[in-house]
This record gives sequence, structure tokens and C-alpha cells, in this order.
Amino acid sequence: MRNQTPDQVATERMMMIMPLLEEGLSRDDLIARKKEICTKYDISYRTIGRYLDAYNVSGFEGLKPKTGYQRNDSVLPDDFAQILEDAIVLRRENPSRSVKDIIRILELEGRVK
Repeated sequence: MRNQTPDQVATERMMMIMPLLEEGLSRDDLIARKKEICTKYDISYRTIGRYLDAYNVSGFEGLKPKTGYQRNDSVLPDDFAQILEDAIVLRRENPSRSVKDIIRILELEGRVK
């Protein structure tokens, strides 16, 4: 998936599984074709099975790669850098302080919620 769009990846996967979609294939023929595809594209037998299952469940959309969770950076407060510095200072004052204690101190000082 070298900088490809999801549609390009799905198209590539579709081309791989096309020989498996032929109607009337016996179980033995299906297994043999899967093995040929594995060799040709250098992917695992299980991966071909997953692609075929995804296509059977969701069609072309099922072949698109899943996108990962995108973390929303705006969750951090605007003064996060200063809060972090304050936490570091508290830890340096007393290295045996736990993270829980540092958070409690910052909460009591009104620095964090």
C-alpha cells in the first residue's frame, strides 16, 4: 500500500481475487487457485481468504483498507506545555511523588480539571 488511495488498494485486491469469484468452482479448484494467487502475489493463504470474505460481505467497499483511529489533538489544553513543565517541577521537588499525587496537586492548584 505504498502511498495508494483506498480505492487503488481495493482495486488491486479485487484483481487478486477475481479468479476466485467464478461460479461453479469446486472446493478443490478454489483451494488450488488461492494457492496460485498466494505464490503470484507473495501473500499468505489466510490473507486471500480474508479478502474474499470481505468482498462477499461488503463488496468492493470491504476490500478497502481500514483507517486507523485519528486522535484529536485539540483535546489537550492550550497551556499543556506549561502544565507539563509544572508537573516536571513537582516531580523534581520530590522524586518519590507518584503521578497520582502530581495530578492531585495540579488539580488543587486549579491548573487542570
